[in-house]
Amino acid sequence: MSSWLTKTIPWNPSLGMLLTSTSILLSFALVKLLLNRFSRRSLPPGPPGIPLLGNVKQLSSSLWVTFRDLQSTYGPLIYISVFGKDIIVINTHEVASDLLDKRARIYSDRPDAYVGSDVLCGGLVMVLARVGEKWRKMRRAAAEGLSKKTAQELQPVQIREALMLIDAIIAKPDDWSHLFRESAALLVYTLTYGLSAGRSKAFAALPQINSFVDRLVTATYPGAHLVDFFPWMKHLPNFMTPWRREAEYYFGEDSKMFQGLYENVESLIAEGDSQQSFAATLITEHSESCSLSRLESSWLSGTMYAAGTETTSGTLTWFVLAMTMYPDVQKRAHEEIDAVVGRDRLPTFSDMDRLPFIQAIIRETLRWNPVSPISSPHRTMEDDYYNGWYIPKDTIVLPNVWAMNRDKSVYGPDADEFNPSRHLDASGTILQTFPNTKGEGHGSWGFGNRLCLGRFVAKDSLFINVALILWSFSIASTSKNPPKDEFVNTGLIVRPAHFECKFELRFPDVPSFIKAQL
Repeated sequence: MSSWLTKTIPWNPSLGMLLTSTSILLSFALVKLLLNRFSRRSLPPGPPGIPLLGNVKQLSSSLWVTFRDLQSTYGPLIYISVFGKDIIVINTHEVASDLLDKRARIYSDRPDAYVGSDVLCGGLVMVLARVGEKWRKMRRAAAEGLSKKTAQELQPVQIREALMLIDAIIAKPDDWSHLFRESAALLVYTLTYGLSAGRSKAFAALPQINSFVDRLVTATYPGAHLVDFFPWMKHLPNFMTPWRREAEYYFGEDSKMFQGLYENVESLIAEGDSQQSFAATLITEHSESCSLSRLESSWLSGTMYAAGTETTSGTLTWFVLAMTMYPDVQKRAHEEIDAVVGRDRLPTFSDMDRLPFIQAIIRETLRWNPVSPISSPHRTMEDDYYNGWYIPKDTIVLPNVWAMNRDKSVYGPDADEFNPSRHLDASGTILQTFPNTKGEGHGSWGFGNRLCLGRFVAKDSLFINVALILWSFSIASTSKNPPKDEFVNTGLIVRPAHFECKFELRFPDVPSFIKAQL
């Protein structure tokens, strides 16, 4: 989760439990403090902490900015400690590549999230799961089900949902932000369960899916449950652990929901339906080969749906903000799309290679303001050394993607600005990349064995939505002060603070072209 150290969770323990737990926590933190002081010379550099509490004063609502500011003093790899937990922050692509990519065997684990991952989700949410056989087989199935080949097969669904989004914005242009989120939810639902699963079922499932996401985000914040600090609490009897009973209850309810959605696809396939979807691919090709149970397959499908919705809509919202703030960029995009597509047909995926500036806009949106400015935390599986620095086993590793993506030594002095041309060659026609970014030009898809498996599908969705939006509309700000540096942290993603803008049709025939394709 992008800002996992920034939110406070309400908690009302008994006084006895509070005093006992606080005493143990402080004792543990004191021991860690003394050990770290003993070995301080070998740990990566970092700001001094408060006795017992560590670096809590460095925590803020915009950690990514704070950590980048610390880089000028302490360098690209920073050590901090919070309540006795070792944490390192990575601020550059180079260090992220050296550690998270090249040493993925050591850096691919996740921190403990006993309630949020193990109990609430039965260990079945792949993005949170610790490294082990269950994680490996779910990852293998997801990689096969979201491959480049599968992404291409899903393109007709993406075109259809993008057209429906344009049609909805034409009808209610002031509702564009809400329509982005609704469209993304319907798109990811359809990609996961297929067109035949039905939009009515998608709308019916959304509230329960959203409730699941809210519970998951809340439960996985460090500090939400004391058991994440004191593992011995896992062994307490049930009558002393209401948090476990509640999590177990919701695991049962959410399992019923995900299994119901999955079994609906099984029934459609049995009736002869051939619609392509992620769940259908699992059912027909990969569940058996990857040794997934029906429960594992249903959770893998369901959590793909839950994870993809907010990230897609959030990225599109940052794109719209950029278009309002940089009208010259939008003007050049309109010129390219008019030259390549014209106004007598709609853009399609076959136009992608001839629209390098549109592709550059998408890359720059992902670079400029990634929806997860601090990527999901990694965890070291053994002791390691890097450039003479000691990185202990069980260290939490925070990739500061926002800082990496705005590194002026990589992207130039205008790295804080939105400039898609940085991704093109001198002729403006060929996409180029930057060192240690896996050919993407940014680090927003993640690292190592935790690299986003849905990136091929996500990139296609972003392309067709951005191309159709720019073909159809001119976007202009109606806010006096666009929120360039203001954001809303939902716990799952970071999106821009609310801003007003207007979508104006670029030419009168847009509605009829869209209707003709629906």
